[in-house]
Amino acid sequence: MTSLTFLLLLSLLFAPIRAVLYGMASRSVEHTVCPAGPPACDYTILQAAISAAAPGDIVLASPGDYAGPVALKAGVRVISTDGADVTTVYAEDGPVVTYVALSQDDATELTGFTLRLTQPAVDAIGVRIQGGTFAFNASVIRDIVGEPGDPTHPDGYPAIGILSTGAAQLEIRDSLVAEIHGGDGAPNVDSRGGDAAGVRSEGDGEVILQDSSIRQVSGGSADTQWQGPYGCVGRGGDGAGVWMAGAGELTVAGATISDIIGGAPCRAYPIWCISGAGAATGILKSGGHLVFDNSVIHDVAVEPSHRGQPAVGLMLVDAATAEVTGVVIRDITAHPPWSEVVRNLTATTATPDSPCCGSPPGDAIGIRADIARSLTLKASVIQDVISANNYSSATGVSIGGVCDAVIEHNRIEGLLGGFGGQRAYPAPIAAVGIWDQSAGNVLLAANTLRDVTGANGQSWCYGSPSGGGSVAGIYLDGAATGSARAQNNIVAEVHGGDGDSDGNWGWGDADGGNAFAILLGGNHALYHNTLFHTTAGMPGEDMGNPGEASGVHVIAGGEATGHSNALVGHGVGLVVESGGTSTLDYTGFWINGKNHEGVKPNKHEIDANPNFKDPDAGDLHLTQGSPFIDAGYPRSMIREDIDGDPRPVDGDGDGVALADIGADEYLPSLNFSFYLPLIGR
Repeated sequence: MTSLTFLLLLSLLFAPIRAVLYGMASRSVEHTVCPAGPPACDYTILQAAISAAAPGDIVLASPGDYAGPVALKAGVRVISTDGADVTTVYAEDGPVVTYVALSQDDATELTGFTLRLTQPAVDAIGVRIQGGTFAFNASVIRDIVGEPGDPTHPDGYPAIGILSTGAAQLEIRDSLVAEIHGGDGAPNVDSRGGDAAGVRSEGDGEVILQDSSIRQVSGGSADTQWQGPYGCVGRGGDGAGVWMAGAGELTVAGATISDIIGGAPCRAYPIWCISGAGAATGILKSGGHLVFDNSVIHDVAVEPSHRGQPAVGLMLVDAATAEVTGVVIRDITAHPPWSEVVRNLTATTATPDSPCCGSPPGDAIGIRADIARSLTLKASVIQDVISANNYSSATGVSIGGVCDAVIEHNRIEGLLGGFGGQRAYPAPIAAVGIWDQSAGNVLLAANTLRDVTGANGQSWCYGSPSGGGSVAGIYLDGAATGSARAQNNIVAEVHGGDGDSDGNWGWGDADGGNAFAILLGGNHALYHNTLFHTTAGMPGEDMGNPGEASGVHVIAGGEATGHSNALVGHGVGLVVESGGTSTLDYTGFWINGKNHEGVKPNKHEIDANPNFKDPDAGDLHLTQGSPFIDAGYPRSMIREDIDGDPRPVDGDGDGVALADIGADEYLPSLNFSFYLPLIGR
């Protein structure tokens, strides 16, 4: 692209808003900058050209490397002629670029530059803005590294790509923020690694991230001080793609946020005492409103540790509201798993006299909404959430304290949780697709949840064995004042982990993990769900107990209401513990070990082969002649099925349209396979 074409495109893009943002003067002046200086251009120093410009003027920079730091001026647009690949502003300390607005109406623009630090810095910031409007277009920020701690300042220094404060409006378009790393904590002292964020907003401003990428952001490592035999102090720094607090709105559209890593933990003893890993979060929104559309978060990871923090794709806290549509959140991990840590370490072999802190945990969560007002999640994919560690959990969507949540038409799959013999319930579950812990009104509709698995138990701490992880496709925890409604969902392939066999010193075996398609506490309603194939974990070889596997499991204090659910391929189809109740009716059962436990059958239930189209391939649509067709509750108020097809339909040709059992409504004239579309970038 020629320089003239590049500038013309920029002018066409920003002309409609330029007069409003900059109070365009009747005649603007161009100030040119180039490494050669006059007479080839007006200035050799970028800051000199900006200082000479007046509101409405344009500073044009030719290809080259320009020394910073640079302070921008309101109303002055700073544009490179040939783009970020060949035009760089560098500095030894940050911020590389600063913009401080004199009034909230002030605005400026930076287009087509690469900004970087040449060395680790105390003030490691690419761009710092305060107030006004700042447009960051077609540009790159990279190599922003916090200085490591030292004896006089033990903590590592933070690193931030773009820092927005006050009521600033930050607009990031067609840009890249990458290689942002917090400084490491000083060794052999009580120190913390520096935090790192691609974009950080403090105050009540607004942020727009459009068609841009944030990647390779990591917190600094913790110290290595050991206060033996078991103590380990310090903590790794947190890593975040976007961190935003305040009442302002965050809009993320067409963006990719990836490779976000929490700071490494303290390693006091070569194998066991690993403590204090930093958090990793793709997007953290505290307060205000989030619009998150057609974007991807992937590869967000923490290292397992005691007192460690989780890996989270999207986190909402402190009364935030969110609309999330068409996004992919994948590869959220507490990694590497403990077995790999032990395998890769070259430490002295542990003996019964060695320090033993136990194998470290680590949690991974796709979306976590805590104390948030509302969450809408639609047409999105959450996959490969993995935390195969001791007493760890992998969760697709965690809802806590949300007043209203609508979770519909999503695919959640590939969850691998931890181990540790978590047989008691309610209790932390090793892996769960959707976990509702709120007291609000929650709708779970037309979601597909597949492949939720607990890790097999592993020997740790001189060979002490552990149980397999317990898992649930949907966990409707005790909502004291609210209730959840789950309808038209498919939950399939939910498997508890196996218990570990004898350890190195023969301390015995452990139990297999439980598996529940839906685990229910509180008062919740279930309509037209298809729950297919749960398996319990097996015990260790010599002793221990197998886990339990059930389609719907109602714990003490829980109450299940609803109708027209398909419970196929479980140890027990419906389990109701003492103190729990169920009025589920018009249920379809098939190939369960037994259909009921702790509850009597209802008179409208059937036990027959549903004739799914291809269950081995994951196609659970009904086929012609299925006894589940027109066998649901005759007055069902659920008016469409998981595919959006109408319900009820006369599927058996008797002239009467009745609802089918399960998530699918059979359409005689449209008998074809349908799979939830893959959404990806």
